[in-house]
Order: sequence, then C-alpha cells, then structure tokens
Amino acid sequence: MLYASIERPPWTGAKPASSQDANALAIHGVRIVSCASGIAVVAESSWAALKGRTALAVDWGTPPEGGFDSEAHFKRLEEMSEQKGVVTRKDDAPAGTRAAARTIYGSYTYPFSAHAPVETMNCVADVRADSCVIWAPTQAPNALQEELAKFLGMAPEKVEVNVTLIGGGFGRRLAVDYALEAAEISRAVKAPVQVFWSRADDMRHGHFQAASVHHLSAGFDSADALVAWRHTKAGSPYNLKPSDSAAARDAAYYQDLSGGVYDVPYAIPSIETAYVLVDLPVRHGPWRSSFAASSVFAREAFLDEVANLRGTDPLALRLDLLKEPDTFKAGSLTIDRGRLRRVLEMAREKSGWGAPVTARHGRGVACNIYNGETCIAYVVDVAVDEAGKVRVERVVAAVDCGLVVNPTGVEQQVESGILWGISSALLGEITFRDGAAVQSTYADFGVARMRDTPAIEVHLVPSEATEPFGMGDPTVPPVAPAIVNAIFAATGKRVRRLPVRPEELKPV
Repeated sequence: MLYASIERPPWTGAKPASSQDANALAIHGVRIVSCASGIAVVAESSWAALKGRTALAVDWGTPPEGGFDSEAHFKRLEEMSEQKGVVTRKDDAPAGTRAAARTIYGSYTYPFSAHAPVETMNCVADVRADSCVIWAPTQAPNALQEELAKFLGMAPEKVEVNVTLIGGGFGRRLAVDYALEAAEISRAVKAPVQVFWSRADDMRHGHFQAASVHHLSAGFDSADALVAWRHTKAGSPYNLKPSDSAAARDAAYYQDLSGGVYDVPYAIPSIETAYVLVDLPVRHGPWRSSFAASSVFAREAFLDEVANLRGTDPLALRLDLLKEPDTFKAGSLTIDRGRLRRVLEMAREKSGWGAPVTARHGRGVACNIYNGETCIAYVVDVAVDEAGKVRVERVVAAVDCGLVVNPTGVEQQVESGILWGISSALLGEITFRDGAAVQSTYADFGVARMRDTPAIEVHLVPSEATEPFGMGDPTVPPVAPAIVNAIFAATGKRVRRLPVRPEELKPV
C-alpha cells in the first residue's frame, strides 16, 4: 500500500507559483501526482510522504486583492441582519393585547468554527478497472458509495465501503471529499493508497460552521409585560453541494436554516422571525447541532436581557412564558411547552437555583426544544478571575429525550455536548484573511481539555413519549447562552459575540 499527503491551495483559485520537485523526488520512493484538490505526494510510508511534501515547498504566490476576510463578512452580516428578510413565523397579537410602550434591541454574533476531531480525515482506496474497495471512518457510507460510483463511472454495487471506527465525526464526516481524493490517487498510481490529512489540513481545508449575526427586539407594554418578540438571523445555507433553485426556497426552507429562531417556545403575544441569506464563498456544512447553536445562543442570551431589564428572575421568567397552551405548531413542528417546563423545573430543583454565590461568581440558565423533540435545560455556575478568564465550575442538566433505552449513553452525550459548547463559547474560532483560514492547530484553535471539565450532573426527566429522540445534536445549543448568562451574573457585563474574550471581562 502507498501513502499520500496532499498540498492544497490555501485560497480558492490559488495556483502554484513554484515548487521544488527535484528535492521531493530525491526522497526514496516519492512520486508526485496531480489531483483535483491539489498536489499529492505519494510514497511507500507516511513519513516519506510527509517529508516529500515538506521538501516540495510549494509557493502559492501572493493572495489576490479582495480575498475573503472574516471581519468584513461579519460587517456584512450585521448590515443584513437589520433587513426585512424572509418571514419564517408571524404570530399576531390577540385582540385586546396592549401595544408595546418601549422596545429594546440586541445584536448577537456567532463565529466560524471547525470540527477539529482528534482523528483527522483519512481513507484507504483500492481502485481497480471494474471495482473499488474503500476503508473510511465515514458518517455517510451510502452517500460515499454513491458519490464514488458516480466519480469513477461504476455501478454502485461495484464500490465496497468498509466503515471503520470514527475518532470524531460531528458532521465533518458526512462529507466524502477525503474518499474521492483517495480514489482518484489510487486510480492514478494503480495501487491501494491511504490519504491522510495533517492537523493543519484538517483545520484549514475541511468545511466549517458558518458565522451568523442575529438582530432581536423585545417590546414591553405599559405594565412591563413582554408583548412582542422579533428575531432576524443573517446566515448562510450549506454550500457543499449545488444549491436548490430559488423556486424551492419557501418558508420551510428558511425554517430549516434557523432552528432556534422560528420555533421559539415562549408564549409571547406577537412573534415575528425572519431569515436573511448571505452568500459565503468558503466551504461550510454540517457541524454538531447544525444551525441551532447560534440561534439558541442569541435567543436565550437576549431573553436574559429581558429578565434583567424587568428585574425578573431569568428562570422564573422562562417558566412564566411556558404557560398554556402546552402545545402549539411552529412550521411543521409541534412544540410542547409542558415538557420544557418540567425540564426547567427539574433544573431549578437540582441546581439549587437561587442559592447565594460569592463575588465574581455567577449562575446562568438556558433551555431549548431541539427540532420539536428533545428538551434540555442547563444551569451553569462560572467563576471569572481578575484577568477575565472564565472557568465553568458546574453544569446541571435536565433532559427529556423521550424513551430512554440506555441512560449511560444519554449521560455521555450530554457530557460531550457540554464540553463541545464550552469549547465554542470560550475557546475556538476560525478566522479568514486573504481568502485563507488562519488557524491550523489546537494551539490557535482552542478546544476544552480535561482541566476545563466542570462538575456535571445529568438528570433525566420522566417522559410520556413512546420512542427515543436524538441526543447528539440537542445537547449543544443551550450551553453557550447558559455560560454567557452566568458571566453576566458574575460581572454585570453582557457577552454578545463568541468566543468570550477575557480582556472584555476584566474589572474596571
């Protein structure tokens, strides 16, 4: 078997200005193969392939002017979030509802993020004249088989896919790019080939979680009751495949892009939500919890602002807004407020909500119903030191995920989702400059480590459901807002952009 490491263009459209082919070929067994995604260095060992790639020393030239820049994109998102957008839900206030006497506004920004699995992308392909055998850690074996068959011009039954254990998927391994690379190179060299990505390859050349900006407003009547809610999300649909025609983009299409926005569970007389589509040239696609993480962050953090402005306990406000009717329709979803209310009540009881905390310590809450199914509430305790560094000390989770078959599995998913949420709230962010991703390793794209793990309690709320719901994605969205709400309780400072920046939390 041969091994291949691929030198990929750092920005879209980049072409090699020069390369040291002779130096690479001087390493025993190395050969150079052009492929669709870049320049593959193929060798008889992984070490030789890596050494050959380093020796190749590809110079990609000077980035073009006007290359994609993440800060410029954020400004564009901010501008677009204040536009009308496509309305995804509109509930008019019932007759007799008092008009809003005052309105508050908030804007929340969610960053680009990478998947950063411990196991980087890799695949073994053995392509023959009339068959192909694949060994890959994939989340989508059927899609991988179909795409490879199309790429190789074979019938699908001629492509055998062996699924190996996965060292972290999180949506990244729903894509099949790494398998197509392996198949292309195997066909070119007429031998089995393992393509393996370096950590920098994985961080810079995978697909990303897209950034988004959320513009919200809340209207209060003369008695300070919350009577109006507006939430517009400016974001980008996945672009890993050709997009649907504009004709297919009805309200349901935009609802799918804004879980956590249009399905706001609270009983507010007037609700209007919308989505503004903003083009994004970098590859972006599924990431753990899909589009909901950013939406729930904005919604639950802004609701905390509402509670503070009214002088209301934030958990009590949520319970008050989860009053009857217990169920209602949001798009195609049936939202059960009663289930979420019971989850919140469990979180309140088990967390000791309301107990006093010391200086620079705070307690926050957030909750969500994911896709109309799994209900989760988190109560988070944080400590913020004098340098502004945040430590999550304790997380109490209450969960109704339907019929529970394996309680230990539920606990594990909650624990992993909490650590994923801590990473995205406090540590990790991908930025782009001159069309290329800047971060390349765990040194500059932070993820939570063992030392960052808080005390975690998971409490299962008895459910009347007769089937289990999901527990992979739903555990992530409420984590970040619970953390930033706890930070406000500790410092009096609102965090409206992730990840949290310690320098902004230092005492004045």
